[in-house]
Amino acid sequence: MYFAQVVEAGIKNALVMAQLTSREHATMDDFDEAWTLNFKVTMGKLVHRFKLFLGGDDSLGEDLRLALDIRNQLAHHFFWDHAVDATTFEGRDRMIAECMAAVDLFQDVEERLSVVVRRYSEAVGTPPAVFVARLDESLDELRSDSARRSPNTCGRCVTSMEAAGDERRRYWKCPKCGSIALA
Repeated sequence: MYFAQVVEAGIKNALVMAQLTSREHATMDDFDEAWTLNFKVTMGKLVHRFKLFLGGDDSLGEDLRLALDIRNQLAHHFFWDHAVDATTFEGRDRMIAECMAAVDLFQDVEERLSVVVRRYSEAVGTPPAVFVARLDESLDELRSDSARRSPNTCGRCVTSMEAAGDERRRYWKCPKCGSIALA
């Protein structure tokens, strides 16, 4: 799931860059708005949005759809589909092999996605370093905020989370993005 999320974040980053380079004078607020907008979208919608930027690499489009299907399989069905496998060494080996094949796919797709993004960036005259620098600034801000924030701050949108649940099970819920965390 980590590697699936890396692909998902790569698509989100590419879409943010494309949205910002399409504007004549993009501001930091534009960056933050595009970032927030794209980070609330499901991977399926992101793959659909990214079709416009494939640059003729149709096989990447096919692999992005496969990566989406594999991601959904892992998130929603993997352990149920392997319930019997989980009870034996041989079955667990099959599960591990399937996960390793998924990792290989996700890493390959992410590398190819990076090539498309670099080509696009060069075509519009925005060196990738400009986008990477802004991304690094954002990550530095998040790290700094993370070090100062309380444990009940949302890791996704840095908003104070509200206590929820009851005495049986307490948790935190973000009023802005809906993220939840166990207390």
